[in-house]
Amino acid sequence: ASAKNARDFMKKYSIPGISFAVSKNEEIVYAKGYGFANVEAKERTTSKHLFRLASVSKQQTAIAIMYLVEKGKLKLSDKLFGEGGIFEAEFGKDIPATAKSVTVRNFLEHNSGWVSNPDPMFTTNSNYDGKSVKERMAYVLYNVPQTYPVGSTYSYYNLGYSMLGMVIEKISGKDFETFLKENIYSKCGITDIHVGKDLKSQKRENECVFYSQSGSSAYNKDFEVIKACGGMIASTEELMRFLWYFDYRPKYTDFLKKETLDIMYTPSANYQRYCLGWRMNHSIFTNWAAYHTGDIAGTAAVWSRGKNGVNAVILCNSRSYIESFDADFNILLNDCQVLFY
Repeated sequence: ASAKNARDFMKKYSIPGISFAVSKNEEIVYAKGYGFANVEAKERTTSKHLFRLASVSKQQTAIAIMYLVEKGKLKLSDKLFGEGGIFEAEFGKDIPATAKSVTVRNFLEHNSGWVSNPDPMFTTNSNYDGKSVKERMAYVLYNVPQTYPVGSTYSYYNLGYSMLGMVIEKISGKDFETFLKENIYSKCGITDIHVGKDLKSQKRENECVFYSQSGSSAYNKDFEVIKACGGMIASTEELMRFLWYFDYRPKYTDFLKKETLDIMYTPSANYQRYCLGWRMNHSIFTNWAAYHTGDIAGTAAVWSRGKNGVNAVILCNSRSYIESFDADFNILLNDCQVLFY
């Protein structure tokens, strides 16, 4: 992607600030920001500014789950609800039979049987607003029947990842962010990935201001509630360095064993384009080994692990609701990788 490509994209979709990082064989070959991290202060964007990750947060959660599996603290086949389930104490035994068979793997693969209509994490709804993850899940368990048989059908489900965040906290005895920082990030030399905050007044010194479009609000979400499904913040450079520990390349020893990575990157039996926390088998960009996008109001994120050792990250401090935005955003990422094949 040339500077012109980036600026054309920003102009077309009214993006104040955008940040790129590209690496080849675990070396950063391009890192740059364009536009403004803070329009009002005329603060120029860099590749070290913190952006909201939205659903790129899910890969942080998936990695933490796979770490607990590798350490023998958890099994992908462990059930979450009902007698003997991870959360038997929290939700009791007397729940619908169909819910009792949901496993850790089902939530990782988005095939728990529940669908997001409405989304318990992001839709304004009196049944969920102002509630904790546990309270939202309790409502779902007793009031929202599963649409599909467990394990049969892919249906993207944010609440499932928030429940996986609760699994991490219960198994480890640590807060989600503390667990990530102490047990994973610090061991990969990562110091600048965090759970975000809602208010501008709470933002970190090197964090962007986020600008929503089409009447949406960038500052009306409880990041403590959405942390495991969409609440993390990071810079493009820091996110790229983290990816080097999960990319099978030799320079940085992978954080997880090869057999654990193989499981994480194996497509779901019922949907070949999603594995454990990652999208894969892109229909157009066949050089992408694994990737994921993320969007919430005021945020667009995408990263990809390339099959040939070229990885890329793009983060924006706004997102457009024009129909072509997502496709053009992915094309911009692919252009970055193509430059360095």
